[in-house]
Amino acid sequence: MIKVVQDGAFTLKNLRILCVAGIFSCVLGCGDTAPPKADVYPVSGVVSGGEGDLTGCLITFNSADPNGLCASGKIEAGGKYSLEATDGRAGCAAGSFKVTLGLSPDAAKQAMMKAMSSKMGPGKMGPPKVSGPFPEKYSSAETTDKTVEVKKESNSIDIAL
Repeated sequence: MIKVVQDGAFTLKNLRILCVAGIFSCVLGCGDTAPPKADVYPVSGVVSGGEGDLTGCLITFNSADPNGLCASGKIEAGGKYSLEATDGRAGCAAGSFKVTLGLSPDAAKQAMMKAMSSKMGPGKMGPPKVSGPFPEKYSSAETTDKTVEVKKESNSIDIAL
């Protein structure tokens, strides 16, 4: 143990020891322990097909690597999309991805309202089935048959359902 106080006062030697110890502990404790972030590359394209207007739906690229970075984006008018990585950076990491589709909160609300209005009436009990304007198989990474490869460059990836 370092003796800091000698007869009620700091000594110059003890002060130097404290300063060196403090600087040393800061240098050791301030290192970046987080793994480096994967590089991301611009990804955009057009989603076509489906069973109706895909505007407002979400497209997600699910990494084949369980520790990989996924990316998603909102499908705009005409099926256009661009991706943003889950850490908020524009783009997607390079690699192999399974493509899934989902309803945005607004689209889910509209689909629920439509399903509920068609479920009303005598003999129509139970919760309404809400589905998107795309085949059900694209709702899950386990059931989708769409896989894409993102390259270490700007990517234009069109998805035909």
